[in-house]
Amino acid sequence: MGNSEHSGHRDRMRKKFIDYGGESFETHEILEMILYYAYPMRDTNPIAHRLLERFGSLSNLIDSPYNALIEAGLTNNVATYIKLLPELFSRYSYDRFCADNTKLTIKNVHEMLIAKFVGKTEENVYLLLLNTKFKPLFSNFINQGNHSEAEIDVSKICDYAVRYKAKYAIIAHNHPSGILIPSRSDIRATARLCETLNVLNVELLNHYIVSDGACLGLKEVKSFFSSIDELERSDVDIVYNAK
Repeated sequence: MGNSEHSGHRDRMRKKFIDYGGESFETHEILEMILYYAYPMRDTNPIAHRLLERFGSLSNLIDSPYNALIEAGLTNNVATYIKLLPELFSRYSYDRFCADNTKLTIKNVHEMLIAKFVGKTEENVYLLLLNTKFKPLFSNFINQGNHSEAEIDVSKICDYAVRYKAKYAIIAHNHPSGILIPSRSDIRATARLCETLNVLNVELLNHYIVSDGACLGLKEVKSFFSSIDELERSDVDIVYNAK
């Protein structure tokens, strides 16, 4: 495609997007347009097709590790650009949440946490500290692990709680595996954290597991066990009965 024809095609695509929105586009066309800003002088249509064929979907492409993007033939700059996209989605969702909610409630905290974990393909631990009026004092990821585990660092969480003079704490971590139920180690680590925070007069409101756009707190996990025996073997009760 010549330069003038190439430029004309991009102009037509942009006009179509402005006039009709993204719903009028196929997935490869959306990716083609996204790549305009990574490849200012190249025809990005065949690149978009190749990437979707290799990764299977747009979400798989964006969620893929940086090294996988390099192995697919992308430059460092383009791979970095693509890895910025999930961070943008997460920040956008969280900013929208904050604009619509001035105070956290049990009802809306799920929405906030799901927004926070958009694009996270490794396990991450998130900490939210609140004052007596449930207004946020601290909100950030404090640990990153691998695909199957991330450490719940009790000492670090307690240090933050003291530093920010928190009254309440919420922690969350994601399960990239797609399994929403907490593991036995998740439950035991939460029990240790709950007990330690109690000494500091800080209440652990809940520990949430986030996976595949869903969110489950350990306080609500009882309904997911198939029998009383299974629930008792899980040790889930030791978390919130330690007060």
